Amino acid sequence: MRRPIPGPTTDQCLDIDGVDWVATELEDGVQFTTYGRSPALEVLVPDDYEPQALLMPAFTDVAMMVDQGDRRCS
Repeated sequence: MRRPIPGPTTDQCLDIDGVDWVATELEDGVQFTTYGRSPALEVLVPDDYEPQALLMPAFTDVAMMVDQGDRRCS
């Protein structure tokens, strides 16, 4: 399913290796969604892998295959 590009949010936005990710806390982990890329990529990381953000560089190459639009983490 193609997800819409995330809009402005109050969730934490992180620049990890040049890719902007919105981090949304879930009951059992964190959902990371690329910010400013279309289509958006979504990665679900369970609480077993803390700190979850340390896993995100593994997805950098894939995320960079999707064009970055005008939106960036500020």
